[in-house]
Amino acid sequence: MKSYLLLAALFVCSNLFSQQIIRGPYLQVLTPQSIQVCWRTDIPTESRVIFGNSLAVQNQNVIDTVLKTNHFVTLNGLSASTFYYYSVGTANSILGGNIDAYRFKTAPANGAVAPYRFWAIGDFGKGNQGQLDVLNSFNNYTSGGHTDMMIFLGDNAYSDGTEQEYQNKLFNVYDSIMPYMPVFSTPGNHDYNSVNRFDAPDQHAGPYFDIFNNPMNADAGGVASNTELYYSFDFGNVHFISLNSEIQAWTSSSNSQMFNWLRQDLQANTKEWVVCYFHQPPYSKGSHDSDDFWELLMLAMRQNALPILEQYGVDLVLCGHSHVYERSKLIKGHYGYSFGYSNATHAISATNGNYNQGQHYVKYLNGTNAGTVYAVCGNSGSSESGASMNHPVMIANDGGSDAFGSLLIEVNGNRLDCKYLKSTGVVYDEFTIIKPDGSNPAPVSVQNSGAFITDSRVYPNPAKDYLQVEFRLAQDSETNITVLDFNGRAIFTETAKSYSGENRKLFNIYDLAPGNYIVNIKTEKEMLSLPFSHN
Repeated sequence: MKSYLLLAALFVCSNLFSQQIIRGPYLQVLTPQSIQVCWRTDIPTESRVIFGNSLAVQNQNVIDTVLKTNHFVTLNGLSASTFYYYSVGTANSILGGNIDAYRFKTAPANGAVAPYRFWAIGDFGKGNQGQLDVLNSFNNYTSGGHTDMMIFLGDNAYSDGTEQEYQNKLFNVYDSIMPYMPVFSTPGNHDYNSVNRFDAPDQHAGPYFDIFNNPMNADAGGVASNTELYYSFDFGNVHFISLNSEIQAWTSSSNSQMFNWLRQDLQANTKEWVVCYFHQPPYSKGSHDSDDFWELLMLAMRQNALPILEQYGVDLVLCGHSHVYERSKLIKGHYGYSFGYSNATHAISATNGNYNQGQHYVKYLNGTNAGTVYAVCGNSGSSESGASMNHPVMIANDGGSDAFGSLLIEVNGNRLDCKYLKSTGVVYDEFTIIKPDGSNPAPVSVQNSGAFITDSRVYPNPAKDYLQVEFRLAQDSETNITVLDFNGRAIFTETAKSYSGENRKLFNIYDLAPGNYIVNIKTEKEMLSLPFSHN
């Protein structure tokens, strides 16, 4: 009898000591007051999270006594925009924690304005060197600075989205950052290889849906979708929308359940910025050509989703699927094939979006909020040689066998910056959208221009917080722009290279005293003066 008891005790002890984390932890469903902490153990255990406001003081505790291997624990009652440190384990032991990487920062309060950063990657789950290089370039570029969340653009685990592929090509690759960087995701066609897409959409199940939980009940803002297939959430002054581009029944009609929800969600939105993401890009000439007749899902999203997104002023659309980087102009109204695109009809701005060149995009908070930028980033672990990448809506692209990269989206108040970061660490493309307060003004030309500087104007006039200066040059030139009061005293000056064609400069003037002023534009060949008033 004693021998049996001894064996039983040894069995219990061996199980106790074999408990270990084999996946995670990772973070999901981030809100101002809550977060979900997730991990997997090798044997069934209780689920316990200990947390607090410092690494040394973790004095709060949440426990689920149901034995399981997949652990999903929601922490509630948290404070907005606050760092917490946590440990995970069982009722009696800590299996992971007490290190700086086990931390998170809650989402900001509803509508709060502060600098935010988001990292978007698509088609990354290859487990190859390109995927690692993209991760390393992100870590080196941010240098340990806080990034609020990751956005997965689909095809998260190749080739079929199986459990083992997710383990090997997602969790084993990003294990250094997933404990502290929450993730929001959308599925791609390769994730759906392990999902029976012929079932009714509300019955879709598989590894993707087992691993990822998303805020489907308006738990993070937005309108409840009541499904994990698509959802929305708020983060400060940014509204995010995730659509599912993999379901023919819901993409082929603008009156489908998903698109009717999308209208309701956008109608209810009050946030300054709107970013939408899904897998199948409406425009691409990469590894997938949006003009090909068999690309039915790309066509369906272009024809049925885009008119809704643009109607409600969505600012940025992110996609993967095509294994290249492509970025559009600020456009609106192009829902057909590439040969039907016209700059005169569909381009909202003639600039390239680059703030450093004075060519950023401007969209006003009130009035017509026109134009959307579309970005394809399906090369965060996948690459494509020989793609034409000549779609006319695109103004920047990157492809080839060694072309890997990711997207950084940075929002600070009324300014959004998007940067394409190559795996080499180079910012290869970037654009900026600025939203001045007020409605779209009628541009006011205030002086006839000369032969070198043409079509010059300042607006709005009178100005309040921002002043837009526009002019065209006959050729590239060093340009000095000076704001002077009516006594001729210089208030501030900016000197920069301007380019042949249209140039735009946006100046922050909210500290300027009310009164009348002059803008001097001086090039290497000509100078002119434009008066304006500030109230």
